[in-house]
Amino acid sequence: LTVNGTTTTLDTNLIDVDKIEVTTAGTNVAVAVTHNGSGDLVRLYDGASQVVTVDDEGNVGIGSAIPSAKLDVSDGTTRISFTRTSNNPHIDFKANNVIEAGKIKVAESAGGGVLQFFTKTTGGIGRQRMAIDTSGNVGINSTIPTATLDVNGVGIITAGIKINTSPAITIRDGTTEKGYIGFKDNDPFIGRKNG
Repeated sequence: LTVNGTTTTLDTNLIDVDKIEVTTAGTNVAVAVTHNGSGDLVRLYDGASQVVTVDDEGNVGIGSAIPSAKLDVSDGTTRISFTRTSNNPHIDFKANNVIEAGKIKVAESAGGGVLQFFTKTTGGIGRQRMAIDTSGNVGINSTIPTATLDVNGVGIITAGIKINTSPAITIRDGTTEKGYIGFKDNDPFIGRKNG
């Protein structure tokens, strides 16, 4: 079946069709679907299985016949894969009219991946706020964490800290250890390093 014309209307079922191909050029719209009712705009099937759905509100379901959000992915082994060959893959978040108000990025590092979290300042500058490196170290305001938890800044903890080793807390001046807080024989102590 070959159809030519500026506007073509088809109201039929296509059965045992190898493919449907639409070719256009320029700024033309290749496929436009207009639906004035409340049914789904698009349903794609693999055999008898409905695999992609676009409902009348524009919600897209992948593996979900009744999408409940703008993107609803449902599968027994749900996985979303982002691949960018020329740069590090990332997800951008736009809030109102603020472009890239937040970002989650994966940076390649010696064959591994570093997970980075960004927010934007009121001046419009994106800053990395947290990172998880290839060893599992977590940095808060530290782009290259050097310990399991590396916090660059003042921390407020309201529920307390539980530490099972001694010395429990090491006090540093830059990278130089100056003192420590720990316990011995169930008794707490505070120590000072010479130098």
